[in-house]
Amino acid sequence: MRVASFIAFCLFSTGLVSAALAQETLPDFTQLNRCKMPIPSKCVACQEFADEAAKNLESLRVLAQSTAPKAWVCALEIMETVGVDPVALERLIENEDRGIRKRAIVLAGNTGQKGLAWKILKYAQMDVDNTEEAVLLNAIAALGNLKYKESMDFLLQMARDPRPKIQRAAMRSLGSFENNEIVKLLADTAQDTSVQMAVRTEAIRSLGQMQDNYARKVLARLLKKGDLEVKRGVISAISRSGDKRLGRMLIAYINEPGLELQVVTALGNHRDGKIAAALMTFAKDEEKDPDLRFKALVAAAKTGAKDALDPLLAELESRDGSRRKAAIQGLGWLAESKAVAPLYKLYKKADDTDRKLLMWAMRQCSKKALGSDKEVEEYLKNQ
Repeated sequence: MRVASFIAFCLFSTGLVSAALAQETLPDFTQLNRCKMPIPSKCVACQEFADEAAKNLESLRVLAQSTAPKAWVCALEIMETVGVDPVALERLIENEDRGIRKRAIVLAGNTGQKGLAWKILKYAQMDVDNTEEAVLLNAIAALGNLKYKESMDFLLQMARDPRPKIQRAAMRSLGSFENNEIVKLLADTAQDTSVQMAVRTEAIRSLGQMQDNYARKVLARLLKKGDLEVKRGVISAISRSGDKRLGRMLIAYINEPGLELQVVTALGNHRDGKIAAALMTFAKDEEKDPDLRFKALVAAAKTGAKDALDPLLAELESRDGSRRKAAIQGLGWLAESKAVAPLYKLYKKADDTDRKLLMWAMRQCSKKALGSDKEVEEYLKNQ
């Protein structure tokens, strides 16, 4: 469908079809403001136009640079569903409407548009003193997502801004970079008890992303001497880090009251022999809470603990649906071929929801692209 056809549909819905459309010329996009459809994606023609825009980028660019607010929204919706055109998106980042600019900046950051990072930095710097913080906050987040090195000085400046929301956003984005000045700022903030806890938490989170020995030492110190809230922040940071050295640090806290569940969950995100052994020891401890022991068993499977296989297979017979699903997931993470037959036995009597999870687990365990009963049976026959 041509651009003119799309606009004709919207204008027809309000009786505003113009002579320009009849001549198949590009209409005045300001007419879109009169359309009664508040959200362009609700327009039946929008999806058809999106297909056309994917083939004809100039159509999308015309929408992005028009004077009609609904045309801008339509351009954003198309790019959010079909894919980004950097030229059209740059025009929307330059848009005077702050809501459109914010949404365009978020889209650029989330889709890795590194070529637009300089433009985002420019508008972020222009927006520093604006009392409405939304555009600046999203620009700071986008610069972190894009890992735009030229923005480091700006982000360091924002990390020292007196506004807590701006500080938090900058602390989080600084985790995408690594140099001595950034590590020192994050470390000092994380340990400063006079700083708001929400800001300290973001600094701790970013330290967890650093492959830096000093950052690790600071996290170890906070884990040892911090209060419960600080310790929770450190555990959360380590959980996201994927750093085995940080993960092993948590083993010493697996039995600490109030932290057991969080530590067990965090350890499950690190595939490591020592961590797997610690989780299995916890899972076998009959003095521990049964639910915690089971969660430790599933976490151990996620880390690759092969001795979690038989206990998890036994859980397939559980009458507790949530427990059974967790066992299926654990077996999928463990990816042992021995589990395929018992999983298939359960699959044959399971409902549709459980069947999807079971098929995923069987694919993981067989390391084959299984997708039907016949394929599973053929695989088992050949074992």
